[in-house]
Amino acid sequence: MDQQHTPDRPDAVKPPDGPDAAVDDAQLPVGAWAARNGPAVLMVAAVVALVWYYLGTQGMWNVALVVFGLGLVIFIHELGHFLVAKWCDVHVQTFSLGFGPALPGCSFRKGETTYKIALLPLGGYVKMVGEGDESSEEDGDPRSYKNKTVGQRMAIISAGVVMNVLLGAACFVVAFRLGVPQRAPVIGMVEAGGPAWTKGVRSGDVVEKAGDIANPYFEDLQMHVMLSREGEAVPFVFRAPGEAERAVSVVPRKGRNDSNPVIGVRWPGEMKTPGRRDADGMRVPALRGTAAEAARDLGLKPGDVVLAATDPDGGAGLADVKAGDFGELAKRVRRLAGKPMTLRVRRAGGAEEIVTAEPVGFDWDDEVIGMTDPEGDGPYAVTEIPFDPRDPQGRHRDVFEFLRRSKEMTDRPVVVRVRRKGGATADVFVPPAYHRVLPGVRMAIGPISGVREGSPAEEKGVKAKDVLVKVTLSDGKESQSFAVHPKAKEPLTDPLRLPFELSRWARGRANVTATLTVSREQGEDADKERVLSGLRWESSWRSDEELPLGTGAPLPIPELGLAYQVKATVEYVEPGSPAEKVLSAGDMILAVTFRRDPKKGEDAPPWNTKPAINLRQSKDVSPDPLPGLAGAALQMQLLEYPEVKLLVAGSGTDASEREVELGLAEDETWPLHNPFAVRGLRLLPVQDRIARADGLLGALRMGGRHTLRTIGQIYLSLRSLVTGRVSVTENLQGPIDIAVIAYRTAERGWAEFALLIGIISVNLAVVNFLPIPVLDGGHMVFLLYEKLRGRRPPERVHNTATVVGFVLLVSLMVFVIYLGVRRYIF
Repeated sequence: MDQQHTPDRPDAVKPPDGPDAAVDDAQLPVGAWAARNGPAVLMVAAVVALVWYYLGTQGMWNVALVVFGLGLVIFIHELGHFLVAKWCDVHVQTFSLGFGPALPGCSFRKGETTYKIALLPLGGYVKMVGEGDESSEEDGDPRSYKNKTVGQRMAIISAGVVMNVLLGAACFVVAFRLGVPQRAPVIGMVEAGGPAWTKGVRSGDVVEKAGDIANPYFEDLQMHVMLSREGEAVPFVFRAPGEAERAVSVVPRKGRNDSNPVIGVRWPGEMKTPGRRDADGMRVPALRGTAAEAARDLGLKPGDVVLAATDPDGGAGLADVKAGDFGELAKRVRRLAGKPMTLRVRRAGGAEEIVTAEPVGFDWDDEVIGMTDPEGDGPYAVTEIPFDPRDPQGRHRDVFEFLRRSKEMTDRPVVVRVRRKGGATADVFVPPAYHRVLPGVRMAIGPISGVREGSPAEEKGVKAKDVLVKVTLSDGKESQSFAVHPKAKEPLTDPLRLPFELSRWARGRANVTATLTVSREQGEDADKERVLSGLRWESSWRSDEELPLGTGAPLPIPELGLAYQVKATVEYVEPGSPAEKVLSAGDMILAVTFRRDPKKGEDAPPWNTKPAINLRQSKDVSPDPLPGLAGAALQMQLLEYPEVKLLVAGSGTDASEREVELGLAEDETWPLHNPFAVRGLRLLPVQDRIARADGLLGALRMGGRHTLRTIGQIYLSLRSLVTGRVSVTENLQGPIDIAVIAYRTAERGWAEFALLIGIISVNLAVVNFLPIPVLDGGHMVFLLYEKLRGRRPPERVHNTATVVGFVLLVSLMVFVIYLGVRRYIF
């Protein structure tokens, strides 16, 4: 935001001693210059030393690149004012690149103007005669800024904004010519019960059109959703591989747990593990204590038979393994995590061999290229993961095929074939993973909160607010009932486990139908049970990634097209279980806190200072807290440290709150499919597409379109911020945020850095031209008034508006700096 060149501004920053003093300062010998400017030099040197110490040489280079980029944005802005001022024959006294004292030998006078390069490289300023406070000495100077015509002053004022827009366009052209990674326009996961889920949007769908943008990227989808008005339906066109396009209009949701409007979708991940720089003290790219961390290359081939393996309870000795029993082998691999393991193997040719399998499994920078075929004979029936038909660039393997195989084999060990960074391949044996649960605890089932359009549930009249009492599946030969509500008067299934149990029973069966017993909680049929029979079991939805992604999201039964809440109310505690000591039936869980990684000097992972999940509806704990526990249960599967601290309110008359700690236990009867980290394996979370122009002309077109689109999106974003449609605290960013984002982007290459600098430059142009006094836009308003009325605004009005604008600007800067400090420091 410019503060140096416009007239009548009390906050304008001027060189302290005038241009002549700047020349003298710069012409001093280096020693004398350093002595004169010692405090400033020491401050800059201290900052440089700290950056170098904490970030190293590469970090220092990135910081220098950030300083150059941000300085360029402000310098170009000032250059615009300077060039147009000269063109309008305004007497320009100083043009400075940077702030502070001029560097030795870096200041000279050409004609009437002093040019200098200053110590602090961020930005610069222009000093014109007639700028700032009224001065009688300048009243008669025809080359004074204030004596120029209104049109000329308008041109000078707007020149900085125009130059920033042009710089942004140039950066966009460079970025699209080099090729910019953008998030793939593919739906990776769908939030159960969310707006997109309700409309039948599926994981694996390609976004063909978002709003009026054809061939969009995921960022375009997010922007259209975020900038939508309340109640406005956003049109999309989706296409599943090999199917026809589908036009879908979705009304975004802005609930109390949503900082921005959302439709409840996520992008897909990539079939690669993170780079080694992301190791952060971890041995392998896997969540601590998971099956992926214990996985290892056993040196086996198809047809090999393991006869004996290290016994975790028997020291260094080998214990027999039933031939072909890979389940028993998987248990030993899991228990021997991080330790060497010895196998006695009968090779396919008949010879026996002793094999030592070191605890080496997944590594950083691995690429997943193959996996066990679910239809194959054993875990070593590995086939290639094909390249994704959704990717027109042919760069990515099909993550949805990987997830499909993982889901089909949750209860069996698998082999994942990876290509190492150097090109070698390895077959990594991975045991099954299991759900982490609150041991001995069953939560109460809540109401149905979502029904998918066109689903079997909708066809048979299932309504929101219905409560599932019992689900019965039948294939015409056998049937099985799963009761989840005490009204059923039958042994109860844990509501969190119900979708798994239903899917497991129906797996491999044909012509499965469902019968639902529901209790209606509203209307004339309140408290009455209804039996809905003949619901189709749509097994094609089994492989979809429908998840309780948000804190308030329900749990889905994809094959039936309904989603229900799991209350945060404890329904049952098993006698003798660890939970019995700290929880009782009727307790309500109000918040969940997780442990964090220990910092230097900490012996154990401490608890986070704030809850990760807040389930409290209000200070009054008498009603059931909403949202439910399904989202929290999903997050528990992603913890590095399987322990939680629960804020609990008692039931009945004892509603006092208390904190309890409880370790999570793996339920080996409940295999886990977790698409965020399959069996605990950490894969890159974002799959990209390269947006690259074919030539210079194409880059110019893409850069121009992106410039216009960015300007429009900024204005719409401001509208959403002002109206409260998007969260101010979550979306407003200041200098700290810009510096952090720019630093991280500088690590990723020139194309992304050029794109970011372009976005910052266009943002500066738009924000600086808002009609706020002190900013260029505010001065333009004064000039328009002068043009229309034929005289300048009254001095009292001008001064009052300037003070108000200055206070507003300073307050906003303090606020965004506070937000940045809160995000990145606290």
